[in-house]
Amino acid sequence: MLTNKQALKLDIPKLKKVHFIGITAPFSSFCATYLIKQGIKVTASEVNQNNKQGRYWLDKKVLYPGGHDKKYITKDIDLIIYPNGPIPGNVECEEAEKLKIKAITIGQLTGIISLNYKTIAVAGTHGKTTTTALITWLLYKNTETPNFIVGDAEDKIAILEKNWNYNIKSKYLILEACEYKKQFIQRAPQPFIAVITHIDIDHTDFYKSQNEYNDAFHEFILKAKNIILDKSKKNELEVVKNIKGSVFSTVETKKEVNFIKSNLPGKHNQENLLRAYMVGKILKFSDKNILNALKTFPGISKRFEYAGKTEKGSYVYKDYAHNPKKIEALLQGAIEKHPNKKIILVFQPHSFERTFSFKNDFAKAIKSANSVIIPNIFSPRRESEQNKKLVTEEKFIKILKNKNKNTKIIYTKGLEKVNKAVKSQDNGESVILYASAGDLLSNINLITTQ
Repeated sequence: MLTNKQALKLDIPKLKKVHFIGITAPFSSFCATYLIKQGIKVTASEVNQNNKQGRYWLDKKVLYPGGHDKKYITKDIDLIIYPNGPIPGNVECEEAEKLKIKAITIGQLTGIISLNYKTIAVAGTHGKTTTTALITWLLYKNTETPNFIVGDAEDKIAILEKNWNYNIKSKYLILEACEYKKQFIQRAPQPFIAVITHIDIDHTDFYKSQNEYNDAFHEFILKAKNIILDKSKKNELEVVKNIKGSVFSTVETKKEVNFIKSNLPGKHNQENLLRAYMVGKILKFSDKNILNALKTFPGISKRFEYAGKTEKGSYVYKDYAHNPKKIEALLQGAIEKHPNKKIILVFQPHSFERTFSFKNDFAKAIKSANSVIIPNIFSPRRESEQNKKLVTEEKFIKILKNKNKNTKIIYTKGLEKVNKAVKSQDNGESVILYASAGDLLSNINLITTQ
């Protein structure tokens, strides 16, 4: 596989055929579309084809039917695109290495393509997806639908009903830049605007200290022309040392724009709105046009997304919250929007390693909930067997209960009894929050009447 430096030297227009191992994710779909528009033949393989994006690529005759197969790796391929690196045991990856075909990750390809645009890259521990969506909406309302990549395969910006878009006429590319394993450095090597939401250590299966986490963010903004962050915070102040780009602090802008009207509840969303506002100012949009656009932002899926009401009349929302800060922000937003309601949090922790590393922080984060229902701990595919042994579900529940004596905490030992537990807590004057970055939302039917 090529290094980042080698990848950036690739002459994309000279490529004749590119094969994607996995194509339905937003970054892969955007990049594949870009290459096709450049006249490059694109083929792809994908295990999960029974979804809208899979059917789209099948109809385009780009995606091979079925899963991965080494026969799809042929000598006429100029470049192979891996998801985040070679997949151990994958027959296509093994065949590509055997034939010595050049290969890069989807992050590296995104980075190469991003150099052709005024790229606005949004990074940070939390708030990335909402902020990316807000900036996308801002440009949609003030210019045209820009190029953008936001969230994961199931996320969509309301009304636009998309999580990626290719527009040959737009000079902008807005993308969500995840910090996991320094992916953001690949995705946006030279952003026109780098937006940093928060720098609170996460992904501790990769980053071993806050300093190491800070170093990655520093590297991310080294070549950025403009940087937006909160200079009143210790970590943010640390990462902008010896940076040549123009630094804009949300603290200073907040003195001018104290409150931005929108449909998004919570203090954390005011911060997201402020960052989007600052992007608009850098792009020289008028105050009136910026504020009018943000006021009409329709929201994004799985970010305090309204799902309906229960039979008793309680409100139901679903959210992607999976770290302590996100859980805390979700609860604060719900309380702000629905004061004096009973708050029922259905929370599926994401990864045993994160649950173990932040167990005490999670215990603090749930304090404003009246009832908490934990079905299980979701373990992503990348999690090692060693990390799965760091903490048991039973031990985690015990920690939550010990630190939250006045909160009703229910452990359902799986997804099957979740809704039964919810119904037992629903008094008809409740707000029910389903929070998960795992399989909770896709494997249960939310108890709504609509």
